[in-house]
Amino acid sequence: MGEVKLSFSLSGALGGTREVLLFGFCLLLFGFLLLPSCSWGVGLTMSPLSFDLELLPGSKEELVCTLFNESAQEIRLQAFVAGTVEERDGTYRPAGPEDTLDPQHSCVAWVRLEEATLVLPPFGGKEIRAILTVPPSAQPGLYTAMIVFQAAAEEEKTALQGQAAVLKTKVDVLLGNVLFVRVRRRGVAQRWSGKFGVIEAFEVKGTEEGLRFSATFANRGRDIIEGKGKLIVTNALGKRVIESPLGSGRGRVLPGFSLDFVTLYTGNLPPGDYAALAVIDYGGVHRAEAKTIFHVEGKEVAERKREIQDVGIAAVNPVFLSVSKEILEGKISPGANRSFTVALYNDSSHTVVARGIAVDPAETESTHFSSFVEVAPEKVEIAPYKTKTVRITVKSPDSVSEGDKYVRVDFLPESVDGKPVPEELRRAFGASTLLVLENVKGVKILKADLTGIEFVLEGPPQKAAFRPRAVVRFRNTGSTHLQPSCTITLVRVQEETPEEGAVAVKPGSSLTLVSKKNPDLVLPGGEGMLVLESQNTLEPGKYTLMLVIAHQGKEILRKEETLKLHPGG
Repeated sequence: MGEVKLSFSLSGALGGTREVLLFGFCLLLFGFLLLPSCSWGVGLTMSPLSFDLELLPGSKEELVCTLFNESAQEIRLQAFVAGTVEERDGTYRPAGPEDTLDPQHSCVAWVRLEEATLVLPPFGGKEIRAILTVPPSAQPGLYTAMIVFQAAAEEEKTALQGQAAVLKTKVDVLLGNVLFVRVRRRGVAQRWSGKFGVIEAFEVKGTEEGLRFSATFANRGRDIIEGKGKLIVTNALGKRVIESPLGSGRGRVLPGFSLDFVTLYTGNLPPGDYAALAVIDYGGVHRAEAKTIFHVEGKEVAERKREIQDVGIAAVNPVFLSVSKEILEGKISPGANRSFTVALYNDSSHTVVARGIAVDPAETESTHFSSFVEVAPEKVEIAPYKTKTVRITVKSPDSVSEGDKYVRVDFLPESVDGKPVPEELRRAFGASTLLVLENVKGVKILKADLTGIEFVLEGPPQKAAFRPRAVVRFRNTGSTHLQPSCTITLVRVQEETPEEGAVAVKPGSSLTLVSKKNPDLVLPGGEGMLVLESQNTLEPGKYTLMLVIAHQGKEILRKEETLKLHPGG
């Protein structure tokens, strides 16, 4: 199991040929294969290994997963949908009867498999299809499920050679395809909303190999968290003696689960007192931190004191607000007023007091208009699972500069059950609505610059063809917002000097990738990202790339490039 990934950046003028290398890696989900010790090998490969989806309430998505039987015997599988459990070492497994999962983060009931019983012929493959339907009432957040493929308890296979006896082979297969479904309403992506994590435990222990530092990071929010850990150890004089990553790479933590960030220090520390600081940066509005004081005497380590994060932060009950409309659109003209109403919903069992604040979300100064926006009432108290309505009024001055205007109104919780919410957590628990104010005066400029492309070629690394996915990044350099679509066409071209003995490739075969629907609005000066996919496969080789970005059907960017896609170096 695995996938092959390549990445490269395109900036400025494009032209010429670029060499792009593919790097193979394995994504560990949850799968094992039990086989008897015999000459009949049984092997399954699956592609893709997971689905990362971003969908709107009420939308549908078709899921296609391919299983390939690499053995000489037929395999029968049962397919079903289960909840997802994340272990503290970062692996996933299907939920069992002993697991208690939060239904607020499960999308098991949203998935319908077209087939429950699958038959894979020897050295043959099969596509498994499912329909995922997001309920119209689904709240923003991260939801997970797992499509599980399990063999019958026992299958008997017969191999006859003359009068040879019957050979019985037991096949017990369990493979899991994890679904990560992020639900959001139409609007500008809210980078901070829903992300809240704390370090629940931090300790240092002496082992035969060295000092083991371990921090347990818990995701208490409603969105997935990817945390990056750092370890800092100082001596009694305050001098840093250790500074290293805590854990390896970025740890992905599902809502409601915890992950251990572990580092083993194999060096020698002189006897004395030390302080260890664990820092986990997860892209939220604050960093999770914890500290422990310990004493070293030879191989003996004794902890003296632990300080687990800011008490005011760790003790906060997570609450999450949502709004009835994440985008409000209207026209403005000099001297005229415009009003909107928004319902603010408290999606928690706690009483929340929230304040509405108008801010300028775009970098381009000519789009700023927050000083002319009022929220009434400015502060509201919302009972558990109740709604309050607020009015947003735009009071245009007598003179308005050219160009469209954008204002984001943040509703930030100031207290929960009468207890103040720390400043750094208010945006994590809050909600926002974006005012898109079309100015009747001025000319709209639609323009974008390409800043990078990343390809992911999905499929077992040993195969000759892959299913491509591309991520396109760009910057809005125009004067108005963009809600773009994108296509990439790859056309196979003949290598100039094929290797000796190589089979000539027929040039001209093409493949087109199309961006997903419902892209975010990208404001002037802002950066956007589009994900493009294709259900067809791609062979390594030389290609011409044609990329087109359009806004509401109007082309605003076109780039061409010649590149080579091939495994290894």
